[in-house]
Amino acid sequence: MIKIHPDLLTVNYILRPLKKSELKFFLSLYQNTRLMAYIGEFSDESFLTDSFYRSVRYNQNRIPKRLTYCIYEGDRAIGLSSLMWSELSGTTCEIGMIINECSLNRGVAEEAMSKLIEYAFYHSGVKRVFARFLTENIPALKLVNKLGFTVRKSSRNEQYCFLDKPGFKQEACCESI
Repeated sequence: MIKIHPDLLTVNYILRPLKKSELKFFLSLYQNTRLMAYIGEFSDESFLTDSFYRSVRYNQNRIPKRLTYCIYEGDRAIGLSSLMWSELSGTTCEIGMIINECSLNRGVAEEAMSKLIEYAFYHSGVKRVFARFLTENIPALKLVNKLGFTVRKSSRNEQYCFLDKPGFKQEACCESI
């Protein structure tokens, strides 16, 4: 199979487009009740498996609706991150991330998210990246503030934030693609 989307390199991690062999890791994250407490509703294995294979298929599209990357530290998968393009505008996308428990609070999310935002802005024609997260997810709030997002409360239990391309500063943690 021809690789359409590149691996993305940071100082400490490699983001690789999600592939079929990573199903077990994907399920282990989304079936972890402690992690899901920060993300939202828990889904059953059938739904998660369908979502996984849909993500793998989307990664094979030259012009994607969604790109999902598996974050590696050496040869060990430690998280997932996705860009999901808006149906209304090809220049806006949502970013999402989930990191395994043993890799939390080590800067993985900041480094990986910075790289994915850089890729969206400078290689995919995106002008605005947005994210949503549960209000009680304080680490997510700290992360988006650190990365320069503008935060808006969108509902009683959810925050909405966005970052426009002119406001994004490429960080030293990110090597060029």
